[in-house]
Amino acid sequence: MKLAVAVAIVAAALGGAAFAQSKYFDAIVPGPLVFLSPMALVADQWNAPDPAVKVNETLILKIDGDRQLFIYDVNPGGWETKRQHRYVGWLAVPRFYVVDVSYADMASTYLIDARDGSVREIGAHPVLSPSGQLGIVWQQNFKDWPVGPYFIDFRAHPPTVIGVPDGPNCESRPVRSSLRSFAVWIDDSHVRFDRGNVSLLPGDDPNAKQMLKIVDGKPQWQC
Repeated sequence: MKLAVAVAIVAAALGGAAFAQSKYFDAIVPGPLVFLSPMALVADQWNAPDPAVKVNETLILKIDGDRQLFIYDVNPGGWETKRQHRYVGWLAVPRFYVVDVSYADMASTYLIDARDGSVREIGAHPVLSPSGQLGIVWQQNFKDWPVGPYFIDFRAHPPTVIGVPDGPNCESRPVRSSLRSFAVWIDDSHVRFDRGNVSLLPGDDPNAKQMLKIVDGKPQWQC
C-alpha cells in the first residue's frame, strides 16, 4: 500500500547541499542515506536517552553517523490529505523506531532502522521476544482485515518477515475459534495468544489451545 507521507532528506554533499524529498515512505531509495548534520540543530530538545523528538509538526529521529531523519506532518488541504506521525517507541536491541502514521480514516505502523534510515511498513505494533531478536505482529480487527500474525526476524538486515500458517484448530471443531487478541512471548521460541479483557466471539472455545512454536526458523501451531 502506498502511504502518502512527507519525508525530507537533507544530505551534506561535496561542493554544497543536496536536497531530496519523497512523498512515500516506500519510495525512499534503499541503502544508506546521509541526513542533516550537526545534531546541535535541535540538541537542546532531546530527552536523552530517547533518540526521537517531535518539534511542532516535525518528527526528528537520530540516525547513526550523527545524522537525522525529518518526517513532516501534512496538515493543509482536505481531511483526506492530512497525515500525522506519532513516535511510538524505540526497540533498543534491534535498534528500530516504531512510528504510527494516521491518514484519512486509517492508520498504519512503520519500522525505521536507526542504522541507515530505511523504512518498512508492518501494519501494527510489534511485540518483541525476550532476546529482542524476533518480533510478532498481530492486531485483531473485526471491522476490517486483521494485521498478521507474522514474525519479524531482526537478526537479518534488512529484517525478514516470516508468515504464520492458518490455524490453529487443535480441537478439530467444524469452525475453528477466532485467534485471541494478544500475543504473549513465553520464551524466544513460543508465543501464546491470550484474550485479556476482550470478550470471546459467540461460539469460540474459551479453552482452545493457541500456541505457536518456532522450529528451525519456521512457526508451527502446537497441539
